Amino acid sequence: MGRKAHFKRDEFMDAALRLVAQGGPGALTVSALAGGMKAPIGSVYHRFPSRDVLLAELWIRAVEQFQRGFLEALACNGLLASLYTAEWVRKHPNEGCLLLLYRREELLSGY
Repeated sequence: MGRKAHFKRDEFMDAALRLVAQGGPGALTVSALAGGMKAPIGSVYHRFPSRDVLLAELWIRAVEQFQRGFLEALACNGLLASLYTAEWVRKHPNEGCLLLLYRREELLSGY
């Protein structure tokens, strides 16, 4: 029987998102993430095989959150949909920073 996890996957993703929103993609290192959460580095690698995978999952999670709400607003009416982006970014500033300031290619270390 395995040990109980002290940290959830979403906690790592939320902490990583804060690092990127505050300092850009370069601020997200596995060491900075683990240190900020007071977690072992191995805990990060147990959930994410690499920093690039973590950034990709952050990007996808933010895009899916935005698009889900946008499509719902669009189904109601066009005016609501046109105002949705500004409202969503106010409610989700870190995700908004990720999506509005960085292209997905900029999040990859090999780019």
